[in-house]
Amino acid sequence: MTLQKVIHQSSTIAWIRAMTVLYALFIAVVVVSAGMNWFPAAFVAARSFAGDKVLHFSVVGTLALLLNLSFESATCCESRCGAFLQWGSLIMFCIATVEEFSQLAIANRTFSLADLACNYLGIMILGSLPYFVRRRRYGNGR
Repeated sequence: MTLQKVIHQSSTIAWIRAMTVLYALFIAVVVVSAGMNWFPAAFVAARSFAGDKVLHFSVVGTLALLLNLSFESATCCESRCGAFLQWGSLIMFCIATVEEFSQLAIANRTFSLADLACNYLGIMILGSLPYFVRRRRYGNGR
């Protein structure tokens, strides 16, 4: 690999990591706003059952996708049968679980297993995209 390719790849990863941090901060502001009931009119789309589930799937899945890109699709475990777990997805599974269960302690929020399931589904589907792209490109997924 030439020096120019190494520099280009490292700057691309730096941009992806910056986007990941900005997106995570945006999501944190939205979650805190919802918890404090600061902008109730802004959450109209999430009031329907389907809208809420689509948001959980897409928002959490996109953050898992960005985290996995930031970690360059690094896996923390892989089995011979093809099962794998990427570091970014593992982090998102933990964050999504803690965030959903924390709603049990917040007065104007409601815990939902359906929300948690949509979070997990987003992490599994969108979060796995970098792994499969990398595996297709390089052959071994690493």
